[in-house]
Formats: sequence, C-alpha cells, structure tokens
Amino acid sequence: MPEEAQVFRTKGEIALDMVMRLRREGLHFSFVAFDGGYGHLPWLLGELDGEGEIFFAEVHSDQAIYLQDPAPTVVARRSPKGRAPRRRQTAAVSMTVAEWAATQSASAWGRLSIRDGEKGEVIADYLTQRVWVWDGKAPSASRWHLLGRREIDGTKLKFGLSNAKPRASLRRLAEMQERAISSSSPSGRPRAPAAWPSIRSAAGRRGTITWPWS
Repeated sequence: MPEEAQVFRTKGEIALDMVMRLRREGLHFSFVAFDGGYGHLPWLLGELDGEGEIFFAEVHSDQAIYLQDPAPTVVARRSPKGRAPRRRQTAAVSMTVAEWAATQSASAWGRLSIRDGEKGEVIADYLTQRVWVWDGKAPSASRWHLLGRREIDGTKLKFGLSNAKPRASLRRLAEMQERAISSSSPSGRPRAPAAWPSIRSAAGRRGTITWPWS
C-alpha cells in the first residue's frame, strides 16, 4: 500500500473494525473477550454495546465505577457572559473496582470450578454486581456486570466488565472471564493484535472471538 494511502488507526479502532467486518461477513460468535489492554478503552466498550455485541473485558484495578446511576447532566448557565456549559457533570461519587472488592464480606464470594487447567481443576472465588460505568464524556452511564475473581489464597484479584444479559449467572460471567484471561500474555501485558482473531468453538455452541492475539 502506498505510504500516502496509509491511515493511522489505534489498536481499539482496529479491533472494532475487525469485529464489525466479521459480522458483515456472516461469522457467528457469542461474545468478544479481551484483556485490560483493550478493556481500559471506554469508548470501545460503548461502541460494542451500541452495536449489540456482547463482550467481556478485563479492566485494571483502578477502573472507576458507580453503585448508583450518576445521571450526568450539563450544569445550567449561571451568567450570560462567556460560553455556555457543555461538559456533563455528576454529584455521584465513584469508586475503583479494587475499592469495591475491599468492601465486600468474605461470605459474599462464591467458589467455582470453571475449567480444567494443566495442573488439574482450577478453582477461584467470584463476586459480581451490576454497576454503572461513565467516562466523564458520554451522555449517560452504562449499566454492566462487574465481576471480581480472587485466587483462593487471596494473593491475586482480577476484574472484568460485561454487557451480558442482566440475569446472566455468576458461572456464565466467570466462564466468559476465563476466555479473557486466556487471551493475556504470561507477563500480563497485552499482546499485539493479530491480523485475524482466533475463533474458539464448542459442540453445539457458537464460537467466541478471544480478542485477537498473535
């Protein structure tokens, strides 16, 4: 491709374009899963949600959430001078997902066995809650599932957001998260996007795009 015809796109833009292209080409998949390298992009999650695509996105421990709808609004103009306010604000107080986890009681976590690993049965503690996510720019907040995953010894926590159906079970969300975890590199850093996503299928089920790694 000639250099003058090349257009710079971010990894998030490339990811969104590939998902939409696969849909246009008739590929069937149940949801898209990716790690925090993409999960920290609020606009990407919003675009997928707006297109009706189900996702599970790992997020960083400092991801902001609201336990009530922040209902962002534009503050009324107080003076005829100057520009009219455009930026939306909220009086609601956010918290990080790590702070949310720290406030939960020990009995709130549910222990599940999700898959068989190389060393045998993999068991972890899980907790979920419906929360609101707002990036400070969107007209309104999105209400999604927040899932926490804790190793049995309590040494490691992972978090994820999903726009799965409101009644999605804890096990369903945990299974979705395992796909996102499997897409992470051993170092925890997001790998470079491959030219094509890998499709994982199970008998009698639709495939999953585990967002896309080389």
